[in-house]
Amino acid sequence: MAKRLTNQPLSVILSLLLGVLILGLFLYYFWAINFKGLNSDHAIHALMARKFQLDENLYYWGQDRLGSFIPMLAAPLQNLGIPSLWAASISQLLVILSTFYFLQKHFSHAWFKLAMALILFLPIYPFLMQVMIGHPYLAHHFFTAAFLALPLSTKLARRWQAMLLPVLMGLALWSSELALVGIIAFALCYPRFYRPLLKKHALFFTLGVLFSAGFLYYAKATAHHLAPYQQTVASWPQIQETVTIYAHHLGEVLQFAGNKPYNSFLAYVLIIQVGVLGVVAPWRSLVQNRFFLFSVLTAGGTVVAVVISAWAVFMSRPFNYFVPAFFFLLLAFLAVWQEVFKKWQGQPVQRMAQTALGLYLLAHLLASLIFIEKHSFNFEDRLTNAQSKDFAAHLVHENGDNELGFMSTYWNAYLTGAQNDLIFPLPCQGSEARYFDYYLKMFRKPVVFVRNGCVPELRDTLIQQKQVLVKTSPVHHWDTLDYAYYRGLGMVHEVYSKRD
Repeated sequence: MAKRLTNQPLSVILSLLLGVLILGLFLYYFWAINFKGLNSDHAIHALMARKFQLDENLYYWGQDRLGSFIPMLAAPLQNLGIPSLWAASISQLLVILSTFYFLQKHFSHAWFKLAMALILFLPIYPFLMQVMIGHPYLAHHFFTAAFLALPLSTKLARRWQAMLLPVLMGLALWSSELALVGIIAFALCYPRFYRPLLKKHALFFTLGVLFSAGFLYYAKATAHHLAPYQQTVASWPQIQETVTIYAHHLGEVLQFAGNKPYNSFLAYVLIIQVGVLGVVAPWRSLVQNRFFLFSVLTAGGTVVAVVISAWAVFMSRPFNYFVPAFFFLLLAFLAVWQEVFKKWQGQPVQRMAQTALGLYLLAHLLASLIFIEKHSFNFEDRLTNAQSKDFAAHLVHENGDNELGFMSTYWNAYLTGAQNDLIFPLPCQGSEARYFDYYLKMFRKPVVFVRNGCVPELRDTLIQQKQVLVKTSPVHHWDTLDYAYYRGLGMVHEVYSKRD
């Protein structure tokens, strides 16, 4: 009956309308160009698209992890004249649509495809970075979804599957080292797929492995290496502390202790789902469902990988590192529900299952939209996406639509710079500067300094990033900001050696 329902014109129209609604909500709330929580971490991927170089930009500026797939896609668009932030946003949309295309192959029912779309396009807090530029999860999920779709492909020749499998895995690993968990899970769950490929098309598989290995070696060799990033596994006391911290946060969610009761409600709905599925799920068929097993192993393995990660400790143990774990956990739930619908088709259990699944999806949708609608993303001394957009337009207009430099804190410099391609941003001393390629070009332009934590006074002469600058304008006021224009005199040692 459920299958016949999807063939009815009304059901098809309703499915399309719901799909358009989900996409529309994504574009309004989460598309990078519109996302009100856009910050400098995201903006850097737009800035990288302006001058993408394989020998410098294969990883996120200033580190040797987080493969720069979004700026790589955005760079050709930017070269065509599309502003860099728009180019990165278009790339974001293309990647997430492609991810949906690959993942929907695992669901035969239109309503499950829509459920997966809702989970993919409308994330909940603290997992918003699932869809955002400047973080690895977009590319991580895209490449994982791509190699997961290979066993379902009927049109692609087997020799090309043999080559693509290691290539896509290598690219997933480049995008995020957490993707290693999914690669291991695939090896455990899909041996019937890849073993015949290895036997019959060993040459093509070897070529794929060589390409991936060569690409990863080149990416690491050309990356910017910093000592704090090099430790992989945390110490045992650090791991114990990590478990304690995450368990405490999870306990707060279950006790409705935070200011996000909708997340607490969602957690209990998810727990109820586990209880229901434990009773009605056809576990004999599920243990043979490779996609379900892959999703469970990937979710669980990612939790373990984050808990033992030294990187998570170094970055103060953010919750967003569990994005792949939560995402694949939800995919596993959808896989179970699909099996439940198949087993209990047309029976009361199916209607109960529909109600339970609908309750979760409604709770998920509300948790996503209530947070993004209510949360201001306002932080002290930081510009919002809307403010930086207006400020960048104001500065460019004030400067006669000519190029200019812009120096402020890390959180304001890169975000404002990404809003207009005529602005060359650089954080001032005291903030983390990640990129110096346009360093000399920038100081040949008028440079705007904003009064802030690292430049508390707009003095007549400033020394910043080894440059001497003199003020060429009075102090201007815009919104709550004070700023002034400066002109570079040259490197500190050059200026003062001439005076001596």
